[in-house]
Amino acid sequence: MPLSQLTTHTLLSLGKHPLSGRTRRAEQDAKAFELAAKLGQCLGLHAGNYQDADALKSFAGMSIAPVCILEIEQNSDPVAALSAYFKQTKSDIILTGSQAERGESSGMLPYLLGKSLDLPVINQVCEVEQTEAGLNITQALPRGARRAISVKPPCILIIDESAPEARQTAYGAAMRAEVGKLQGYNETDTDAANFNFEDARKKPKRMKKIKAKTAADRFKAATVSQAKGGQVIEPKTSQEGAEAILKLLKEEGLVKTN
Repeated sequence: MPLSQLTTHTLLSLGKHPLSGRTRRAEQDAKAFELAAKLGQCLGLHAGNYQDADALKSFAGMSIAPVCILEIEQNSDPVAALSAYFKQTKSDIILTGSQAERGESSGMLPYLLGKSLDLPVINQVCEVEQTEAGLNITQALPRGARRAISVKPPCILIIDESAPEARQTAYGAAMRAEVGKLQGYNETDTDAANFNFEDARKKPKRMKKIKAKTAADRFKAATVSQAKGGQVIEPKTSQEGAEAILKLLKEEGLVKTN
């Protein structure tokens, strides 16, 4: 299959910086955009509101391919809009990240899209190379293992976190870029209408007091299995539960008493 005949689309989404919370490009989608540069004619496609155009310019600043927004309403289903678009527009390869950084973040979009378009979906992709017979794909497996498979387009590729890092965004090119606009198909997402979204929080870690003072004590604590014990408390009131927790913290020396 000649390189010039392949048509590639990369699905793009907005990301969120883990510390500042500011809007940025989704890093996994940026990796997918980077791999798409090897596969011929490409277009970056985002299903959402055109008000996100400024944030999506960071993808255009990678100078890989044009970026376009498939405009849909806020409560519309992006899977339905993308499915309707690809049924009318030819695409040999659709690349996407494994999970969004905003919204539902379920990672189900490429699978639902593949089911709607009746296309094979290949996940955990960390490298892709075009051949005369199709595509040679390297999949990332647990513990650093890799698996090579061959696929014939059309198909959907889900890029793994272990894929090569995407290039940096050129600020000047991003500011000069123009994001295209297409009218998308609107179908209300009835399931998402009942969801409540909130920022993810880290799970609390159990506090542990380090009692070993010498190297020998620390070595013994690390090598010798200690007997586990405990007491199951079923408090009848919240006051009894709070007193039991406070008593345990005092016994472990984690709370100082006056």
